[in-house]
Amino acid sequence: MSGEIRNPRGAGRKKLPAEEKAVAIKVVLPPKLAEQMYTVIEQKNYRSVAEYIRELLRKELC
Repeated sequence: MSGEIRNPRGAGRKKLPAEEKAVAIKVVLPPKLAEQMYTVIEQKNYRSVAEYIRELLRKELC
């Protein structure tokens, strides 16, 4: 493995079946709401906005 260059993003991985692929969405928030969201993300130690949104959706939909 010495000298081997590895892609940290996982290039070369097997492709996921269509039903397992992620879907990207874009959400536009008013500044005040975004500020409140970032405060919650920081207080609850989420790693990203996406992680926070996924948890909210899982709680609501599952």
